[in-house]
Amino acid sequence: MKKIGMVGILALIFVIGTSIVAFSSNEEKDQADTDVNLQIAELQPQDLYSAEPEELLQAASEIGKINNEKELLFRMMELSFQKVEYDNQGFKVPGTKVAKRLQMSKENIQYLYESMAEIQVSANYENILDRWARGNFNNIVNDHWDIRDAINPLPEDFNPPYRTTARTPEEELQYVEHFFGEEGLKKHNDQWN
Repeated sequence: MKKIGMVGILALIFVIGTSIVAFSSNEEKDQADTDVNLQIAELQPQDLYSAEPEELLQAASEIGKINNEKELLFRMMELSFQKVEYDNQGFKVPGTKVAKRLQMSKENIQYLYESMAEIQVSANYENILDRWARGNFNNIVNDHWDIRDAINPLPEDFNPPYRTTARTPEEELQYVEHFFGEEGLKKHNDQWN
């Protein structure tokens, strides 16, 4: 049902984009065609991962029901731990005691994305999840801190006692193997490589 909704939204975006191109003046038409084609190219359904129902059930089981914005943000933060590291501390995350982690998998991202429809959120977290679903982690450190700040806003003059950096691909594979084993490595390689 939610897949149909997503396809409907993409179709609506396509129709609106096509209408804009059709009604633009000849002088603006070339620029509008380029702009709309770029937008449409970014939203092609084949680019989006569509988890199987069993995968979404597994994600729901691992993540749990998202009842509010704070829970959504905590789960997004947990996913980001796979991609960021604190001052070469390996798999430790300052201030946490949780030994279990959530894997940055496409079905987990989709589950969180779909969970947003059922709760009120104060900001546009879809943009972050959308980038992640497409495999774009170029802004992961900023995403991580934006999520962290949304959970517990920090003073503007806050200077963290540790430095956060993006994990290298090799470090991420070690993280995945440590927390999710061979099955997690296989899933990671199938989805992201």
